[in-house]
Amino acid sequence: MHYETKSILDKIKGSIILATEEGEQEYVNIDAIPENLLDAEMIVSAIEVRDSKIVLYLKKNEIVKNDLNSDWVKEEVGRTGVEPGFF
Repeated sequence: MHYETKSILDKIKGSIILATEEGEQEYVNIDAIPENLLDAEMIVSAIEVRDSKIVLYLKKNEIVKNDLNSDWVKEEVGRTGVEPGFF
């Protein structure tokens, strides 16, 4: 689960509605939410209140993580002797 998603969910007491590309589903509490909806790939894109219930809109995180085993990284390490820094 993305750390920001977890910090939001930890504050919700009671039922919650999660909206994804597949549709909306209501859960009695955060413990009833399936793990696949809470993996690191999912992030909160919007929050609203509907009929006194929290609605979280989840979407797949589109940020692609860098592969430190890719060819360009190996070439860079071979050329400079140092792994590339991303900051």
